[in-house]
Amino acid sequence: MTICFCEKHGRQPCEKVSKILYDAFRNNDDISGKVRDYSFVIEDFEWPFYGLQEEAEQLRETCINGNFIFQSEERLNEVLDRLTIICLACLKEAMNGAPLPVKESGP
Repeated sequence: MTICFCEKHGRQPCEKVSKILYDAFRNNDDISGKVRDYSFVIEDFEWPFYGLQEEAEQLRETCINGNFIFQSEERLNEVLDRLTIICLACLKEAMNGAPLPVKESGP
């Protein structure tokens, strides 16, 4: 687990999130009903992160049950720049008491 130093909570566990979600959080937008559990996947490697619901439409990759499937490392490297980290306590507060989402398992 990644640890970061939060100005509000001090040393805390962090979660990977999309920069779009992070920007919405910093703008004090209500994100509680929009957060989804996603992953970037290539072959046997997976990069899990939390993002906003509308982000699934912004990527050209196929998204199956929250997994964005990549065919090339070059394309994956392009989109990994979309991720950053956030203090887990801050993310939970932004959810306004709602639990963090968990990916649905597919057939």
